[in-house]
Amino acid sequence: MHFLTVLSLFFLHCSHIVLGSPLGKIDVVVNRCGNELAPGEAAAIEERVRLDLSNSGRNATEFDANRQVVIKVVWHVIYTSETTEGGYISPAVISASILALNYHYRGAGFLFSLDKITRTQNDDWFLNAKTGTSAESQMKNTLAEGDKAVLNLYSVGFTGGLLGYATFPWDVYTNPKRDGVVFSHTTVPGGS
Repeated sequence: MHFLTVLSLFFLHCSHIVLGSPLGKIDVVVNRCGNELAPGEAAAIEERVRLDLSNSGRNATEFDANRQVVIKVVWHVIYTSETTEGGYISPAVISASILALNYHYRGAGFLFSLDKITRTQNDDWFLNAKTGTSAESQMKNTLAEGDKAVLNLYSVGFTGGLLGYATFPWDVYTNPKRDGVVFSHTTVPGGS
């Protein structure tokens, strides 16, 4: 996946799926992101992003809505039962989520295009796919599609209030299967 896409989705899912653009004002701050940072890591990441943007000839205020990068999306629905509470997300809700992504990222130069929806009934993955777990590894190694140009989204049913997490952009080089965004099915428009 393109560096800026992963970066954008990291900010998106650590804020909430239907909040403002990562390049603009974030209206609500949610403290249930699964990406844990040690003191000083945030500053180091911000510096790395600034350098990467600088090396690409762009900065965070120069995104051009007329210069769109189309991101192919594969949405993996992980569920325990064919109910909303069990994580079963309808195609209409998935389409509404893609529309929300496109609306909130319209000025950032990204256009999300739903390519495929997969459905997997797996209680372990649904409940336990937190970052760094064997459930996450098994789920992503089994389901991930495409290369770094494809965005793999995994909707699951976290416990304990976790909303989601994304891998950092540079992690894709050492472990490409780990790339993607994992989030609670309750964060989508109409989520339970």
